[in-house]
Amino acid sequence: SDAVKGSLERKELLLESVLKRETVVDSLHSTITEFLIGTSRRAPSGIQPSPMDLLQVLHHAERIGDHAENLVELSRYLADRDLVVPPPMADDVRESGQQIDAIADLVEETLNTGNRATLDRIETLAHRFKIESLARIQRCHVDVEAARCTPAAAVLYEDIVANLMSTASHLRKAARAYFGFLPQAEGNGSAA
Repeated sequence: SDAVKGSLERKELLLESVLKRETVVDSLHSTITEFLIGTSRRAPSGIQPSPMDLLQVLHHAERIGDHAENLVELSRYLADRDLVVPPPMADDVRESGQQIDAIADLVEETLNTGNRATLDRIETLAHRFKIESLARIQRCHVDVEAARCTPAAAVLYEDIVANLMSTASHLRKAARAYFGFLPQAEGNGSAA
């Protein structure tokens, strides 16, 4: 959320805050990974969520932090070159950020309550987000061909949307992993 907001509003303090939190997330990821691996050796079988399930949740949370960091880097690239994302695309990014927030809220609810009923809603929202994002990218290509958008802006916009798509995917996978679902391999019909 802060990476999207900081990028669109060019708020350097917010962007810097994202990078500081990503450093903390990376550090916690390392420490907690060691703990969970050690715990998994001693955990009774059948415990839910298992330490390895939690390790998968942790992995996806860390990857989300990486995508936030990527958004900060893209924002700074735009600022350094005095480029802006065209207003219609900025509106799309803002709306995408709100959709990611909605998915994240459901994932947080799932992790806090252990309620499996939210998984279907998360799956639906994440899948819809992916479809809408791909449509946004396609519209962007049409805008380039019609000279309503520069190729440079289109490439940056596509990078932003790709990072947000990956974020939605990691949120979905984190919720599934919590219940012991192993991430499905890409290309086998999954809604990755």
